[in-house]
Amino acid sequence: MPDPTTPALPSVDPALPTGDGDGDGQRPVPYAELTTKPRLITDVRIVMPPVATGLEAQSGVIAVFLDPMGTVVDVQSRTDTLADVFLQAAREAFMGAKFTQPLVGGFPVPAVMQFEIRFEPSAAPVPGAGSSPTP
Repeated sequence: MPDPTTPALPSVDPALPTGDGDGDGQRPVPYAELTTKPRLITDVRIVMPPVATGLEAQSGVIAVFLDPMGTVVDVQSRTDTLADVFLQAAREAFMGAKFTQPLVGGFPVPAVMQFEIRFEPSAAPVPGAGSSPTP
């Protein structure tokens, strides 16, 4: 009979990669199974890459992997709808992010969270827009 004081370990998706970037080989716990969800504590700004000028709007899902301290250790695409230039921009933005610790039963664990991101081209400026009309 299991000890009732021992916290139950969360199940993990075997399709998730092993390891969380710190070499301990733990599988990341999916966001839904965390008892304390990580909160973003740094700013994340995904910048539209200059080389993306002229590309269509795109969206996709990325997986952000956290170590037990809330540091982002990897960012991977979960869809094949993002051009590489957009995935790289998302990766660069999230790799600098910091979250609060992901916890299960009060214990820090590696975690994985998914985000849907969307890149939209900025509207080209309309000549004369925003300026005063000439007399």
